[in-house]
Amino acid sequence: MRYEIVTTVLLALTLTACSSGKEAGKPPVRISEETKKIVQENLASLTSTVTLFLYRGGENENQGEETQTLVDLMARTSSNLIIVPRELTEEAKSELEVDHGPVIELKGPTGGILRYYGFPERQEVRPFLDGILLASGQPFRFSPPVEAFLAGLEEEVVIRIFTTPE
Repeated sequence: MRYEIVTTVLLALTLTACSSGKEAGKPPVRISEETKKIVQENLASLTSTVTLFLYRGGENENQGEETQTLVDLMARTSSNLIIVPRELTEEAKSELEVDHGPVIELKGPTGGILRYYGFPERQEVRPFLDGILLASGQPFRFSPPVEAFLAGLEEEVVIRIFTTPE
């Protein structure tokens, strides 16, 4: 009789686990202390409001939760940063020229649009934060040859920068 009780309990636990239809929860996303410090230092000078539109979704989305955690940290760090979640609809996919997220669109008082495709991690965090400051209207100091080139542009252009994480 003792074995029947143990067997029944084990069977009940196994069936409950199998039939729950839930995957084991992923551990929470952690942001390193170094990244937190970089975010705080860079966003301390943010004086104008910048809105980050975070597009998530699409088949094969990669690092969406990590991106959400990072932008949430940024929003807690600066009251001048507003996060607006967006679903990556078919229309948005077409406009952004992607098939999955995350995509972060930065809009500030400068009137231009900066987009970041993917999760800004490791060496990409500082340039991403520079983009936020640029969108806020803060001047960005380019090298003299780059300044001269940009000053010579006579029409609006799209600049795409591709980076490879270390």
